[in-house]
Amino acid sequence: MENKNIFEESLKKEDYFIFKKKIFIINKEIKFNFFTIYLENYLIDNNQTLSQIESYKTSLENKKNFDKEKIIFIDLETNGLYGSGNLAFLYGLGFFSNNNFNIYQIIIKEYSSEKKLLDYLTEFLEKFDIIITYNGDRFDLEILKTRAILNRNNKLINVIDNKYKIDLYRLLKIIINKKLYKIYGNFSLSLKNIEKNLLKIERLNDIDASIIPEYFKIFMNTGDISYINKISFHNFIDIYSMKKLLFFIEENFFNEKYFDLFNLVNYFIRKKNFEKSIKILELIYKNKYFDKIKYYYYLIKIYKKKRLYNEIDSLFSSIPYNLIINYFPLLDEFIKYYEWIKKDYYKIISLYNKSIHLLNLNFEPEKIDLIKKKIKRINNKIETNNTKNKEDKKYF
Repeated sequence: MENKNIFEESLKKEDYFIFKKKIFIINKEIKFNFFTIYLENYLIDNNQTLSQIESYKTSLENKKNFDKEKIIFIDLETNGLYGSGNLAFLYGLGFFSNNNFNIYQIIIKEYSSEKKLLDYLTEFLEKFDIIITYNGDRFDLEILKTRAILNRNNKLINVIDNKYKIDLYRLLKIIINKKLYKIYGNFSLSLKNIEKNLLKIERLNDIDASIIPEYFKIFMNTGDISYINKISFHNFIDIYSMKKLLFFIEENFFNEKYFDLFNLVNYFIRKKNFEKSIKILELIYKNKYFDKIKYYYYLIKIYKKKRLYNEIDSLFSSIPYNLIINYFPLLDEFIKYYEWIKKDYYKIISLYNKSIHLLNLNFEPEKIDLIKKKIKRINNKIETNNTKNKEDKKYF
């Protein structure tokens, strides 16, 4: 009932109104893991150089605890139109203050008041360093910039561009353990699905996002605040869930049940950003529960891409054979290297035979058949080379 009174009172006085809510006291500090990983290794689409990110990381580590009051969560609600007609009428903002998590919702009352709303938002955002969104790279922040352009608010664009931006959706899309799709069956990266399966949050009495534009239209035509209350509640949960998700990632970053950091390594390998992929591997290596086989596999892939053959030789000599033959992708990398770079076919045959012996012990006939085909191909290659060498000797 108190919320409704806040709305009604502000509607009479201003062109827009702000709904403010304190949720609960936070008794735990955010650790460095998530931010250092993200800032140093993941900000690939922003203009920050590695040296700039390293400098920011150092400033974080010089503090006993990260200043969580420099984080701002942003989630918008729009009228659902396309292009320049897509108006953000509710700006949901979540932030920490004095160990409280606060949510401000700035809501437009008249279309003509959008400029005032954007001016307020610009001033409000200036005191934060990090913007956190969920799919904000493609939606929320893009809409903010578009509305700023239309209202000639260049300052807001500069404020957004100069912040560190973390899109939790993009990060999850890369590092989420793909096994979760099988475990939960209908698993997806929608915020509602993440809430249900990872955060154990179930929305009650919430509206579907698809009807928000219609509810806003009714509110603008009738002034019925009950429609804004329902939209506000939906937005409130979105921001609350982002906060919960941030802590969940922080606490479970090295938990293979949920996340696979090797996906992030592979992402940068595909982008040919080997510097960042190696940095992440170094971070994984520091974790005592890391998967050694996968670590070696991706390190070899990077060395191959960079043509660091001496490093590959050294690495292969240090890896126990039982690790190589126990993981087919690693075995495959080994074979490719000795076939195409070293051209040591006999070493390949030796390794394949050891692998068959192990597979026999583990009763894996399908893999044995596959390896026998590979051995036949390598033997044919050896025979072809021997024949060619004999032919060459005839001319000398």
